[in-house]
Amino acid sequence: VSYNIWIGQLADEIQDLDLALHFQKYGEIKLSRVIRDEMGITKGYGFVNFVNEDSRDRACEVEHPIIKGFKCIVKPQMRKGDRYQPGGPDYSSVDAKRTLYVRNLPPGISEEHLQAKMEAIVGPIEKVRAHAQFAFLSFADFNAAEIAMGK
Repeated sequence: VSYNIWIGQLADEIQDLDLALHFQKYGEIKLSRVIRDEMGITKGYGFVNFVNEDSRDRACEVEHPIIKGFKCIVKPQMRKGDRYQPGGPDYSSVDAKRTLYVRNLPPGISEEHLQAKMEAIVGPIEKVRAHAQFAFLSFADFNAAEIAMGK
């Protein structure tokens, strides 16, 4: 049995050890990992595997921890088969559903430039987190993100 949490909106600077150091206060950790692409660039999320369920649950009590000065999102990891099932939990209020993933961006694009260009197309964006050639665009609410997906 695994007692994992998913941590999203990780800054580029955050390493595996940073996750372990931050979450060790909740209990013993088996493994912590920031997920990276084949070039070693962070994908903006990671996982921590706890030894027991109680530790995992305590870690999830703080929904938006600050890790190395950056606000993140923490959720219990769900098995792929349990995600987004018809008639299942309503995920529309989850922060991850307010955030869009945009890929194939020009190398070196700044967050400010990307935000200005995207806001001209989709309207106000609450936060932009640009990485190598992809970014996360966070909207004020689920409906704004859904509208932007249609454009």
